[in-house]
Amino acid sequence: MKKVLAVFASYHQLKRTKYCYKEMAWKSHTHYLLKTSWERWIKMCEEKEEESLEARTQKARRHAARVMEIKAFNLWVEFTGQQRKENRQRLLADRHYRATALPK
Repeated sequence: MKKVLAVFASYHQLKRTKYCYKEMAWKSHTHYLLKTSWERWIKMCEEKEEESLEARTQKARRHAARVMEIKAFNLWVEFTGQQRKENRQRLLADRHYRATALPK
């Protein structure tokens, strides 16, 4: 009788262990599904966000390029104006030198 009870207890312990393993496997599988679903959802949200930001990003880039063009143009205008002024001053200096310092 003791042997039968020992075998029954062993069987019950084995059955309980298998149940625990199945429970752990189920929890692990559920956690895996939840994690992968969450990661896919996050990735999808990030892609949508990037798509919505892309139009604004392109607009900002065009604006920045336009601002840089305007600044470059203004610097070029300023530089050419300065060059013209220097050339005029050089011509006036040459005329003045010829008129006053050179022998007639």
